[in-house]
Amino acid sequence: MRYRKPNPQEMDVIYLMGLDAWGEGGEKASYLESCKNSKKYELGQWYCLEIDGELAASLIIYRDEWGLKPGYIGIGSVCTAPSHRRKGYATALVVECIKDFKASGAQGIYLFSDIAPEIYQRLGFELVNGHESDGMMFLGFSGALQTVQPSYF
Repeated sequence: MRYRKPNPQEMDVIYLMGLDAWGEGGEKASYLESCKNSKKYELGQWYCLEIDGELAASLIIYRDEWGLKPGYIGIGSVCTAPSHRRKGYATALVVECIKDFKASGAQGIYLFSDIAPEIYQRLGFELVNGHESDGMMFLGFSGALQTVQPSYF
């Protein structure tokens, strides 16, 4: 298992991990084009989890954008390649990010979940008050409290 930033040539693979969830039934080519032209995606940094030379899971990290205060991180677009689902790889990727951010002095992490929140609650995330229905979650370090909530959700 290897946690890393993807190469530019791997971005199509990363984008296609979310085709069935976020492609809205559209064509693969138009979905890829919308991902490549996404202003939202340009503002973040992608990370991936590689298993035996294959990209298994990915997510995007936001810092200093979308209303995030310094020291706070936003995680979005967590997904797993269809052939690697239900093996815990996306969870492993989120855990690696949590370790890195905590070690670097981050105050907290916001995460958007459009799947059952219990998966992230097991990692310490809590649903943000007033955002239970839209899946916004928060994990604070060292007693950090939720601050201004990010607007990328």
